[in-house]
Formats: sequence, structure tokens, C-alpha cells
Amino acid sequence: MRKVALTLVAVAVALGLTTAAQQPPPAQPTLEIKIVPERPTVNDRITVELSGTFPNRCIPEKAEALVEFNQVTIRAINEQEFCLEGQTPWKLSVSVPQVNTDGKRLEAGPYQVVVLFSMEKDPDDYLLLGTKRFDIVGSGALGEQADQAEQALIPFFISLQNKNSSRPLVPARPSGKAKAMGMWVAFRSLPAT
Repeated sequence: MRKVALTLVAVAVALGLTTAAQQPPPAQPTLEIKIVPERPTVNDRITVELSGTFPNRCIPEKAEALVEFNQVTIRAINEQEFCLEGQTPWKLSVSVPQVNTDGKRLEAGPYQVVVLFSMEKDPDDYLLLGTKRFDIVGSGALGEQADQAEQALIPFFISLQNKNSSRPLVPARPSGKAKAMGMWVAFRSLPAT
């Protein structure tokens, strides 16, 4: 009797592992980032149009942008408590401030858009949805100068700052709701020293 019970347990475990191995990984969100106008000048009002799909209904509902040095950080949020399953298309349009965090007008040069997502208004961590490089050109230099800037290889460092703390955000494993959603790269505040 004991041998039969152990055999049944072994078969059940084997079937369970086989079934779990056959399940597809969790769906990942998709993101398309479009800069409007496509080749902005220092005098243009710049908008970042975000669109894509989410594996559930907790899509980004609102977003804000801030510019620090040559990085446009967009923080998108959804504050819903519960997320229904199902691929969901989404779209947001975010205005880029014409001045950076130091109060200076945006200058010509290369910029990097970093799109972050959270399920809370003031989170401890963010999920990285995507990035895109673009160039702002001087008002009279739409032609040759824009083409040269486009070909230049500029290194970018993702610089993230928790707006509620002076501590920087660093790459981390997702936790809480982010972990429950099973996707993306997370950033967390460094502990106070």
C-alpha cells in the first residue's frame, strides 16, 4: 500500500512539473516611443507619444516628464488595486518641459527618453518600460547638423532619483506588486546611511 502511494505521489509530481514547464512565460508589455515633432528644435514644444500593450488591464493611465541634463524621465502610473487579466492596448501623450530641473531651457544635443512605470503614486521602485534616443537641434540647423548629431555615438547613463528622497534609485529585483506582475527591470531607493 505504501509503495502504491509513493508511486502515485511521484507520478503526480512528474505530471505537475511537466505541466508547469509547458506553460508560456508571463506576457511582457510592449512599448513604442514616438517623439513629436520627429526632429525637434530648441524652439519646439516636444511631446512624447507612448503606446503599446500590457498583459493586464493595469495600463499606464497618467504620466509626468522631467528633464535632467540630457535625460527625459517619464514616470507613468496606474493606481488601481486589482488588475484583470487580458492583453490591453494603451496610449499616452506626455509633454516634455521646455526647461530642465535646473530651470535652464533645453539646449541642442542628444537626449535619452527613459519610461518608468509604477502601480503607486509615490513608489519605492519603478519598472523600466523602455528607452529611446533623440536629438534636439538648434533653430537654424535642421539639415546637415541634425544628420551629424544623429550619427554621433553618445553614451547614456540612466540616472534616476526618487522625487521623495535625496537617495538615488538603483537596479533591483521587483518586489510587491511589481513582483506579482512578474516582469521588467525594477529600480529601488538606496537605503539611508
